[in-house]
Amino acid sequence: MRWETALATAVIGAGLWYFVLKPKEEEGRTTQRARDRNQRARQTPRQQVSRKSSKRQRVTCNWKALVGASDELAESVVSLMRALADTFEVIVIVPDCTSDDTEKSVNQTLARNGFVQPCPITQTSQLHNVFCEKEESITHIVRRLSPDVHIDVSKNIVDTLQPHINAIVLVSEEVEAAHQNVLVTEKLSVGDVSTALLITK
Repeated sequence: MRWETALATAVIGAGLWYFVLKPKEEEGRTTQRARDRNQRARQTPRQQVSRKSSKRQRVTCNWKALVGASDELAESVVSLMRALADTFEVIVIVPDCTSDDTEKSVNQTLARNGFVQPCPITQTSQLHNVFCEKEESITHIVRRLSPDVHIDVSKNIVDTLQPHINAIVLVSEEVEAAHQNVLVTEKLSVGDVSTALLITK
């Protein structure tokens, strides 16, 4: 009868685990997953990106602030971009990208100068690019990425972003600074970005 008793005990134990303990374990895992989803939902876009991105200070930059009216990167600009990428997490925003050919051209320009451009949401490279069709879209992208410093050539974009971004560098030969958190420079340098980080609203 011993083996029958042992068998009965094993069957009861298995039934207890399957019908009582296992559902509780699964419920606990489900509850933890729900808590994780709720925590992610409460995070800002900046916090969500930062989980997978670097811990460096983030700089967003309008592509036009680098190339001006040309689509090519001058040697001095390439050196500047490398210096920025050595110090900050740099996200270049390319406006007026209305076709695959335009995007391909920009990527080829970057590739020729040794820049690899993975998506900023999923990779950890210190220099990324984002494309948009309209220059006005830059404001939405920048606010979503919530950088420490934004670099631009458009006073309209700067005026729109000024209440929302801690520090902005405006590259312009004509415009004077109209806001405390906006630094105006005629020629962009790494020092301008570092100085802008000291600016507070």
